Amino acid sequence: MQQQTEAPVWISEPDYAMAERVWGEESVQASEVGAMFRRHGVPDELVTDIEESMWKLSLRVSPFPVLTVLDRSEIVLGQRRWAVIPVPGHSDGLISFYQPESRQLLASDHVLDRITPNISVWPGAYPNPLEQYFASLRKVEELEVDVALPAHGAVIRQFRERISDIFRHHEQRLQKMKTLATSGRTAYEVAHLVFGHKPLTAHQWRFAVAETLAHLEYLVSVGELQKEEHRHAIVYRQ
Repeated sequence: MQQQTEAPVWISEPDYAMAERVWGEESVQASEVGAMFRRHGVPDELVTDIEESMWKLSLRVSPFPVLTVLDRSEIVLGQRRWAVIPVPGHSDGLISFYQPESRQLLASDHVLDRITPNISVWPGAYPNPLEQYFASLRKVEELEVDVALPAHGAVIRQFRERISDIFRHHEQRLQKMKTLATSGRTAYEVAHLVFGHKPLTAHQWRFAVAETLAHLEYLVSVGELQKEEHRHAIVYRQ
């Protein structure tokens, strides 16, 4: 599309760095994800499948477009000025755009209708992304928004109510994972109990484990769980 239109493609600085790290020609992210997952109890066979899935996915995002880093606090879209709002969580450099006169928000992958954005721990990224995500939700919750346009899914017209729903979802997920880890479990064991009720592809397991890690790491950060480094695997327990 860029070749056909000569349009610039903009990206935040943190996500530019992460795109290069994950999908660039010198990337070793698949092996780093594999090593992290092994430390958290993921079986070797599944780790191999996940690494292969990441390698296949990398072929679909190559070659990169010419990327330009967006380093300004506002932009002009449709002859209106929009505030650039960093909303890290789903990714370290995620951005939304707010138009105060029309009370519109281009919500990106930060607030979605019906489903919740994947919040995951990844090598090279912020180690407590759920903490980031909650802070970003509270930031946009203060805006006057009549219409939020997410990156996918339906238009959101009850914006603050949707944010409340998302907070409730994560609180329930945190309580469930805290209970499951009471006597000591790896992240993979917790993920299997939460997500393993139906068959998952290697691609889906990658997100399930990484999202479980985000919740467990958040629980550690607020003192609800403790993290024990064993020789074979990391264990979370109350």
